[in-house]
Amino acid sequence: MSSPETDAPPTTRSPLAHRAPVIALFKSLRPRSFAQKIQWAIGLVIAAVLLVAGTFDYLSSNRLIQAQTQSTAFGHIESIAKELDGVISAVGNLPRSIAAFQETLGSTSDPAIDGFLRALIRDTPADQVYGVYLAFESLPASAPRSSLRINRKTYPEIVALNYDYHSPLYEWYHGPRRTGRLHITEPRQNSDGHTTRMVNVSAPIRSEDGRFIGAAAASIPLTSLLPTVRSRGFEGGQSHTNDDSEYTYIVSQDGNIIAHPDETLMLGDDGVSPSNIADLVAGPYVSSAPRGHARIEVEGEPRLLYWIQAPHSGWKIVLDVSEEKIRSPIDRLALRDILIVAAALLLTFIVVSYIARRMTAPITWLKSAAHALEHGEFSPDSLDPIAARTDELGELAHSFQNMARTITQREQSLAELAENLEQTIQSRTAQLAQAVTDAQNARAHAEQANQTKSEFLANMSHELRTPMNAIIGYSEMLIEEAEAAKKPHVVADLQKIRNAGKHLLDLINDILDLSKVEAGKMPLYIEQFDVREMLNEVVTTISPLIEKNQNTLDLHFADDLGTMKADVTKVRQTLFNLLGNATKFTEKGTVTFEARREVVPADSDTAPDGQSGSLSERLVFVVHDTGIGMTPDQLSRIFEAFMQADSSTTRKYGGTGLGLPISRNFCLLMGGDLLVESEYGKGSTFTIVLPAKVSRKTANTQSLGGDTGDDDDASESGSENDDATDSGAVSVTKGSSLADAAQATAPDGATILVIDDDPVMRDITSRNLTREGYHVLLASDGPKGLAIARAEKPAAIVLDILMPGMDGWAVLSALKKDPELRPIPVILASQLDEKEVGFALGAHDYLIKPVDKDRLVTAIRRHLDDPGDARPLLLVEDDKTTREMVQRLLEKEPFTIDTAEDGRAALEHLEHAQPLPAVILLDLLMPTMDGFEFLTRLRERDEWRGIPVIVLTAMDLSMAERDTLLTRAKYILPKASTGKVELIDKIRAALEGEARA
Repeated sequence: MSSPETDAPPTTRSPLAHRAPVIALFKSLRPRSFAQKIQWAIGLVIAAVLLVAGTFDYLSSNRLIQAQTQSTAFGHIESIAKELDGVISAVGNLPRSIAAFQETLGSTSDPAIDGFLRALIRDTPADQVYGVYLAFESLPASAPRSSLRINRKTYPEIVALNYDYHSPLYEWYHGPRRTGRLHITEPRQNSDGHTTRMVNVSAPIRSEDGRFIGAAAASIPLTSLLPTVRSRGFEGGQSHTNDDSEYTYIVSQDGNIIAHPDETLMLGDDGVSPSNIADLVAGPYVSSAPRGHARIEVEGEPRLLYWIQAPHSGWKIVLDVSEEKIRSPIDRLALRDILIVAAALLLTFIVVSYIARRMTAPITWLKSAAHALEHGEFSPDSLDPIAARTDELGELAHSFQNMARTITQREQSLAELAENLEQTIQSRTAQLAQAVTDAQNARAHAEQANQTKSEFLANMSHELRTPMNAIIGYSEMLIEEAEAAKKPHVVADLQKIRNAGKHLLDLINDILDLSKVEAGKMPLYIEQFDVREMLNEVVTTISPLIEKNQNTLDLHFADDLGTMKADVTKVRQTLFNLLGNATKFTEKGTVTFEARREVVPADSDTAPDGQSGSLSERLVFVVHDTGIGMTPDQLSRIFEAFMQADSSTTRKYGGTGLGLPISRNFCLLMGGDLLVESEYGKGSTFTIVLPAKVSRKTANTQSLGGDTGDDDDASESGSENDDATDSGAVSVTKGSSLADAAQATAPDGATILVIDDDPVMRDITSRNLTREGYHVLLASDGPKGLAIARAEKPAAIVLDILMPGMDGWAVLSALKKDPELRPIPVILASQLDEKEVGFALGAHDYLIKPVDKDRLVTAIRRHLDDPGDARPLLLVEDDKTTREMVQRLLEKEPFTIDTAEDGRAALEHLEHAQPLPAVILLDLLMPTMDGFEFLTRLRERDEWRGIPVIVLTAMDLSMAERDTLLTRAKYILPKASTGKVELIDKIRAALEGEARA
């Protein structure tokens, strides 16, 4: 049976296992003791010095050897150049002497010249000159004695040339004829039928008047030049035939190889042309300059080139040397330096080790003493030998002895203290636990007090606003009656009552807003609006206050304000507060109102979608006045709730001190801030800084309703008799029937059902609607309202939210679940500001109490103008998910939605649509035809030009693109942050604009 060990699968070797010995070696070399650290420190310093010195010596020697090599190489090829020029000069004397002799004989051949030519061949060494030539210009080549030739093959016979030397092909004749001086030809083969390879040196023959009468030449065998380049190496000594580490060769003026150790590159015996230097790797370098050096690679081998041009012949002598041969003395030098440095390092290590051990021996002794002290085995007397020294180590040992004695004494004291330490810790722990418990109780009490305060403020504001709404509503009704009765003095008194009620209501609203902010329940309703239009509304509203104190309003609005995405109500309220304060504290002065748009770096909180590091836009509103100003102490308390500058300011100017704290909290909620600067006696400057696009995530941090649900606990106001009827309104109370209500309704006019638990509000709403010609049904709670709605099918329903028992949300849900009641428009009228919830549940409009009569009537008329038929909408969107999302958002709304996947499909739909869509929802980025082109085509047709267009896009539009779109589209909404409420609002606004047009 095999053991578990033998049956176990083989372990996989770690990829780092082979590195373990290396790692262990490095760890063992790491200095641990002080002596080793000294060894390493001194050794490394000396090693660095030796390495630097060796490197410097090597580099210096390397540069010296390279300079010497270059000098030797150029000296070598210069000596060859001088030798070649000497040969050329010696050979050139032959054609010169022939030309000089012929010039004495005239322009034609004379037999006297024959003996001279034979003498020249006889007396000239055969390895220098192969033959001489003579030809005359005035005679044709075929004429007797027009040309003379004698060489080593024909000697002593003188024969004529067997070719037409007048042909431009023969350089030996036409060279001197053209240049008028000694000429050296390119390599060629002898034309006498032999295979002798040669170069010719020729001279012109001139008459007494300087006219060219012929040419004389001598030929040099190329084989006679080979010993010159093979005879010696550039460093001295004999060059070996088979040694290719270095070789020298000669190049003509035209780049042809004249002489080369590799004779295959020279002129062939068969007349094949010689190789040209351009065909070699060295060609571009040698041809570039008359003298120079370069480094090349031949078949992967690095080689060095040195070349020079002979001054007389114009030939270039090229030395090609292997770099390995050049570097051999450098490598020997490097090896010598390495050996010297290694020996010096070894000697340094031995000396440093000895010195370090001697220096650190006392320290090692002290280390052992410290170890013994740690284990309680130390005797101070053991350090007496070291303490007896007079150097620093002796002083250290003496101090160590004293420290050891002190530690021993302290250990004895600590042992005594340790006995009482545990009891002390237990006592302090109990005290700390009690303190933590007290702090938690105090925090709980504080939170409870804050919650109680918020609930009290919310409940009280609700209880106070109910009678305030009644006061305002009845006063407006009485004003209308007094105006109809032409009683102006009564109208004035009633207006004062109404204004006082509105002032009290504003104060209550401020208190409620403050409680919402402190409780973290202030909602933000984000929508896109035109900044310039909003500012114009603010200026129009505030102008009467400006004129009241004889102030001047100075406006400075930038041209590029554009649009803003924020809570327009809170922005407008903040500006009203600042401008109102400015004109209140300024008399016969100037109030300056500025607005501008800025681009600043965005952080993670203000950047769209949390993208930090980009740029974002913000709106800056500045209100400056020349009023009374504030002191530094007053300035420090300006944003505290219920605080004003001082009591005298409150007595003179009034106010509660809530406007500025609420305004600043609004700015902070929208991701901005409210800043202030002031100088006493000169005026104040308030600056609002808000992001141009308030992030949706900021709004989501706030809960949807401002009030708590505690208002549902309120008891029903009034009694049965409070549900009074007036001006044709019908009230359903306990004891009355639906049939009675139906019979009480007048036959003409649309029927409106008002469901509200407050009898005062029912009465006011009933009177206002009755005056406008509507028939009104009244219900004091939700169940009664649903019963009347099912029985009477009213044209519209005005519904309160805060009612006992079944509240307005439950009534709205029941209405929308009933197929027969679902088409009835529902207008919510409540003290709660919860538009998001209302629209999400299917409300058609939302009004906040106190409800202005004109706003209520306008809302009812808007929804009654459409008797309930669904309005056609066209959604142009290529993304299927987005199309489905928009359809779900609008499924409960009175719209029928047709879809198109791109602009071309939308145009085809419009061609056949009956009726045309009331509104078009348009995406910009689509295939085939995008939104921009679709808008252009849409506005070209007269029958389509009036259809409102709402752009839904994810594009980051520039200001120019936005301005262009707004000339063709009604609104531009970003996809990522547009909610259902905003979309429905814009669709309704577009439909209203179309109806007005």
